[in-house]
Amino acid sequence: MYQQDKVTFSISLLTIVALLVATIFFFIDGMNQAEQPLTVMTSGFNANATIVTARNQTALTVQLEKQAPHLPTLALQAGLQAYQYAEQHHQVKQPYLAIADMAQPSSEKRLWVFDMRAHKLVQHDLVAHGKTSGVLYAKHFSNEQNSDATSIGVYETSQSFVGNDGLSLRLKGLEPGFNANAYQRDIVFHGASYVSKAFVKQYHRLGRSWGCPAVSLSKIKSLVHLLHNGALLMIYYPQKAWLQHSKFLHKA
Repeated sequence: MYQQDKVTFSISLLTIVALLVATIFFFIDGMNQAEQPLTVMTSGFNANATIVTARNQTALTVQLEKQAPHLPTLALQAGLQAYQYAEQHHQVKQPYLAIADMAQPSSEKRLWVFDMRAHKLVQHDLVAHGKTSGVLYAKHFSNEQNSDATSIGVYETSQSFVGNDGLSLRLKGLEPGFNANAYQRDIVFHGASYVSKAFVKQYHRLGRSWGCPAVSLSKIKSLVHLLHNGALLMIYYPQKAWLQHSKFLHKA
């Protein structure tokens, strides 16, 4: 009888151990599945699609911050979040992200262009704001026709052309209520003589446009080359309404 009880006890103990081992392996497998990254396919450069996870987005933020120390973290994070959203919704055709931080004075270089495939800062320039948005600082923004103001929000770049201001790049505003009238307003990247270090030295600010993000005459060619036909531009300003309602700043 004692021998039978001993065998029964041994079998029960082995059963418990087996159940514990199975539970541990099930838990580990679940953790591994949760760690799998989401691959976002993007139109135009699927072979180099961005791998989007919270972990490597943080790493990317740190990497780009080192290259762009004067771009505030909140503006950079907003740009990366917008780029991720646009990628997921097939609104990115060229792997470039431009961020114009309109919270900074026009006397400072406040336009950054990142190569999102190489994770590299490729251009850092002066950029003007609209004449009714402010003088040294842009404080007022509008989506209205004939407002001559800058419009904040996310844009898709379109085709280049030669117009009254020379080589220019059309912009499509992607945010109703904030910049959706940009194309009809002829809001474009273009070069301007009032965007230069010499102008800043004399007037302590840049000149102002009719609402366009005007850049230096010496930089417009390289900017158009990088951004034409499907890159992403964010004109950033910490306006409460935009931060709360922009679909690009919230997870899909």
